[in-house]
Amino acid sequence: MRYGVVLGACLFLVVGCDSGETPPDGAMEGMDARVPPGEDGGPEGCATPLMDCAGVCVDGRSDPMNCGVCGARCGAGTVCADGVCVAGCPAGTTECSGGCVDATTDARNCGGCGVACAADETCEAGVCEGGCPDGETDCGGTCVRLDADPANCGACGAACTGGEVCSAGSCASECGAGLSFCMGGCRDILNDRTACGGCGNACGAGEACCMGACLDVTSDVFNCGACGAACEGTARCCDGGCVETSEDPRHCGSCGNACAAGEGCCRTSCTDTTNSRLNCGGCGIRCAAGEECCGGSCARVADDPMNCGTCGATCPDLCIGGACEVTCIPPLTSCTDRCANLQNDEMNCGACGTTCGAGDTCCGGNCVNLDDDVRNCGRCDFGCGPGQTCSGGTCRT
Repeated sequence: MRYGVVLGACLFLVVGCDSGETPPDGAMEGMDARVPPGEDGGPEGCATPLMDCAGVCVDGRSDPMNCGVCGARCGAGTVCADGVCVAGCPAGTTECSGGCVDATTDARNCGGCGVACAADETCEAGVCEGGCPDGETDCGGTCVRLDADPANCGACGAACTGGEVCSAGSCASECGAGLSFCMGGCRDILNDRTACGGCGNACGAGEACCMGACLDVTSDVFNCGACGAACEGTARCCDGGCVETSEDPRHCGSCGNACAAGEGCCRTSCTDTTNSRLNCGGCGIRCAAGEECCGGSCARVADDPMNCGTCGATCPDLCIGGACEVTCIPPLTSCTDRCANLQNDEMNCGACGTTCGAGDTCCGGNCVNLDDDVRNCGRCDFGCGPGQTCSGGTCRT
């Protein structure tokens, strides 16, 4: 086991070898959440309800990049709620970077998106409240170590008798191998946050005791979330989790830089995937020549009746050359988005777009004045006789 080898080597350097002895209880404490698959971490290797996706523990209930299962990305206009991509977050939840969370209990979004509680805090009713650090237990409102507290040895209220010490959760006459007597109890100074590296040396918020040194497990790529949990490749440690800042919408380009709703993280930049031709509907999805990105899908605006000429411009029939066209039955002619009779349509007289002036009428494809036209006197195709004139729409001799 990788961590066991590392710890064993370090124990040899710090406290010496003790043939036949096993590491004291608590020596591996805090590492379970980041143990790789197959190395004492179970099939997932991540603490419930997290799941292991390529060596990174993620919450599949709200991660839009791994919604329900690893690699399942929610498309544009959808969010991840309880492991399913849906159109909107259910009542009682809040959308944060494409995922639906309960801001009243989510320690990474406590009371609002991006409001993260410290490693030793919990989110209660949308407010970060101090809780007991890893390895400690609340006994009557006080955080204690059951493996070292003589007043609570192994369980709250289980006190050792006079002269006894609490060693690895049991009352004994002296401390066991690998433990040091500190503050009334036997402590593993290599892993104890309250006595890290020595008696009285307590680690701060967000820190863990890793081989006798207090380390910030919220940002340390070699100890991300727990001692020895190293991030792989180019991943960075953000809020105690390994993330790829080149593609994570919660930490795009840098830790804490969350992309807005509808945006994806594409090569360290927040990008609106609903209208980007280079990232249409997802990072790296390029629209072809002649296509535009409309609502997260590539569309040919030259002939798409739902996006004719531009995104969102709909046609009732056909889109030809980026303009709406309709199928007309003769003698009607298609003029842009409607059928017109070029013989009598004042807006398309003789040809599409030819408009007759004020007072004129379209007769036989020509704009005429019915008041004085001898061939169309008073109405179309009503001609005056030989020698007559048309005046006021009436033939006169």
